[in-house]
Amino acid sequence: MNIQEMMKQAQQMQERLQQQMAELRVEGNAGGGMVTVIVNGAKQMQSLKIDPEVVSKDDVEMLAGSDRGCRQRCSAQGRRSHGRRRWAA
Repeated sequence: MNIQEMMKQAQQMQERLQQQMAELRVEGNAGGGMVTVIVNGAKQMQSLKIDPEVVSKDDVEMLAGSDRGCRQRCSAQGRRSHGRRRWAA
């Protein structure tokens, strides 16, 4: 096998991995499940669900903190279930 073939195979493998990561979904929640976030393998938020019971003008700061917590949990779950190197890329 020559170097060009090896490079082509490596590129194909990288493209497959990127596709797999884009299709991957990881869920995280905070506030006892009041806020749930789903992100893909590219760490792009796919959905944000907020329990209607917690939505009031007094809960804005709590919700913002829960959103951050959800994203952190998603990242941690991604690293645990899909490998630190693949998730961190």
